[in-house]
Amino acid sequence: QKGSYDSPESQPFPFPYYETFEGYENPEQYGYLPRYTADIIGSFELSNRPDGNGKCMRQVVAKPAISWAPDWHYYSIIGDSIWNDYDVSADLYLNSGDAAGIMGRVNHVGTGYGIIPKGYYMQLSDDGQCKLIVVRGKVDKNKLVGDAEQQALIKKNRDDSEGGEKVLASVRLSEIAPGKWYNLKLRFKGNEILGFIDGQQVLKAKDVLYGHGMAGLMVEKFPDRVSTPYFDNLRITAVGE
Repeated sequence: QKGSYDSPESQPFPFPYYETFEGYENPEQYGYLPRYTADIIGSFELSNRPDGNGKCMRQVVAKPAISWAPDWHYYSIIGDSIWNDYDVSADLYLNSGDAAGIMGRVNHVGTGYGIIPKGYYMQLSDDGQCKLIVVRGKVDKNKLVGDAEQQALIKKNRDDSEGGEKVLASVRLSEIAPGKWYNLKLRFKGNEILGFIDGQQVLKAKDVLYGHGMAGLMVEKFPDRVSTPYFDNLRITAVGE
């Protein structure tokens, strides 16, 4: 079923996609990097699960990098830019103080100066705060920054649309705690976006800004540290499969 593709004939990425990370018996042979994910910032590496039950993925960079360009949270993308309606889900294990989540309809990751994306993400914190957010690139999209080439690109592609982030929905969940696994899922269907925790719908919003894009994983970057949670069972399917 090619339900999430505009053109079924064009299928450069395996779909549906399901990765348990158990096939990487010797992660060092792969440079600790799983197939298909592309780290935009940070390092999402193959790791042992904290409970000892096999392999998973972990964002291992614990300190913020010194950035010479507009910075954002640490994230890795996967999939095909033409995807529109799909479910993306992953199991998430938060350490104390962590916040992390999953992304969808990611259609832009910067132009060489800065890595602020355009798309949606659902984030869960270890205190139970859960948010659905649309990120629309830089706050001031027409500010001339970077070298002469970047400034010329900004002038050519003048963008007067609103930038920055906007919270579309949020909820605080009392049962969330660090040191446990939770399943997060985002569902994109037309202009409706649903967020699930362990199969229960907790967030709902409608937004028409982005209709297609890749999936991803993200972790929050704080001023003095970066979240280093674990991810497992990454799954991308047609809606409802």
